Amino acid sequence: MLIYLNFDGVLHPNHLQYRYRHSPELLCPSHTAFEYAPALENAFEDCPDATVVLNTWWTYYLTVEACLQLLPASIRPRVVGTTLVGGIREEPLPNRVREAERHIGVPTNELLVLDNSSARYGESLLPQLLLVNEETGLSCPSAMRALKKRLHSQWSRVASHKIDQRPVPIPSIQNGREIPVRQWTEPPPANHREA
Repeated sequence: MLIYLNFDGVLHPNHLQYRYRHSPELLCPSHTAFEYAPALENAFEDCPDATVVLNTWWTYYLTVEACLQLLPASIRPRVVGTTLVGGIREEPLPNRVREAERHIGVPTNELLVLDNSSARYGESLLPQLLLVNEETGLSCPSAMRALKKRLHSQWSRVASHKIDQRPVPIPSIQNGREIPVRQWTEPPPANHREA
């Protein structure tokens, strides 16, 4: 199964301040960034084929490489792509949800969008969405039960056959190095419309 993962509201509370080329700052004094990440590790324990696409502002403000280093070591090798790549400061901000929808193309039962309750996705993705409370994220027992159920359900077949296993270099905005990221091999159908 392919999981589109948002960090904010899923791996920590959704209260952050973003500054270009700086780590986002969590504005909750009693919380730390990525404090719920061990719960995601736990959910993945029995799912060796689960892969992750980073669907987060963090990859826009930092680099993919920097974001990978913030994740637990067991999750890093599962990351196969990102919906947002660092931008140029003068460019207008992209719409994260629209970029995810464009990246997904035509939704299938082989993917799961893991996001917080304030995310606004189109109707076509509703069956693939698992929206968690933006304050408690994966620390909430009911969110973890729902995630594990979705990961182990009958419809969660491996999506890796649709992913090109050859890395596609994505330039790092911080140091000019290239980060290998895999992309979908199948284009959207001809009748697919961009939002």
